[in-house]
Amino acid sequence: MENFLRKHKLIDEFTVELPIHKSDFVRRLQNAVDPGDIGAWSGAFEAWEASNNDYKGEVTSQGFKIRRRKKFFQSNGQMQAVATGTFTEGRSGLTVRTEITSQSRKMVPLFGFILFFYFIVIGSFALVGFSSSGPKLPMFVLPIIVLHGAFMFFVFYHLAKRSVEHLKRELEREFVFLASQR
Repeated sequence: MENFLRKHKLIDEFTVELPIHKSDFVRRLQNAVDPGDIGAWSGAFEAWEASNNDYKGEVTSQGFKIRRRKKFFQSNGQMQAVATGTFTEGRSGLTVRTEITSQSRKMVPLFGFILFFYFIVIGSFALVGFSSSGPKLPMFVLPIIVLHGAFMFFVFYHLAKRSVEHLKRELEREFVFLASQR
């Protein structure tokens, strides 16, 4: 399953090497992240919380687990990618290894409902359309419903993939910015 998610870019990872000590970077990252729960169903009223920080989660001296804060009128408010990372200090500086995942577990019930709904609808149309008694349905209805179902799956896949790409780009910039602060 993880290979499937990586292949379809719903899980991505990157490594950044920074010229900073681990303790300084951890302190700066802790200042940039609001502590709190980042589970799939947390943060229902997060948009109303006052904070200057862009991220929410937990940061320890070993690693972090963060996601972008929800804000009003945010285009991908329902598809929040989560970043999990570790810190390794070497001679040349700090290495931050990060894995970003879409919250695909949150989407499983939604996809299950969509599949169930389309199987019922397509099955109903097929039974009515191919039965010898009763009204005949035009044959173009079935392909339209199948195309609509494929479109619905694609929309959610695209939103999840885009949230992973967006968080990756933002975190790369944020880590370099935190390391360059004086």
